[in-house]
Amino acid sequence: MKKGFTLIELLVVVLIIGILSAVALPQYQKAVLKSRSTQLFVTMKALRTAQAEYYLENGEYTADPGNLSLDILTDEDLNINCVLDSGGKFYCQVRDRKIPDLFLEYVFNWYSPDGSFRCGASSQNAKGVCISYGGVLYKTSESGGTTFYKLAVFE
Repeated sequence: MKKGFTLIELLVVVLIIGILSAVALPQYQKAVLKSRSTQLFVTMKALRTAQAEYYLENGEYTADPGNLSLDILTDEDLNINCVLDSGGKFYCQVRDRKIPDLFLEYVFNWYSPDGSFRCGASSQNAKGVCISYGGVLYKTSESGGTTFYKLAVFE
């Protein structure tokens, strides 16, 4: 008598592995995205603190992140963009080039500097990350690509 597996048994095992991987892969991708996004949160919090320090020293905010005392500016994967407009609105956005569908922004008005943090997402996994950090739906862009969530994580 020969010992071994029948073709049906092998097909059942392959089917079970396929089902398990189909369920596990999206969860794995979401976990990887969330772990990478942690750097964005750390960067945004440091950016807010550095802007507050700059304001105390100079009496104004700066749109140039190079003027701030941040060690993280040497990270080539991070893209930090800040804007000051004449209407008194200050806006900073942090992106990680490895995570193109997720970004964080900090917005406040000079005359009412209580600011708000927002998480922008353009994929289902990125939206899940924003929500997992306590994000509450803020608005959806007109083009339908990006959804913004207000975060209370730093407030």
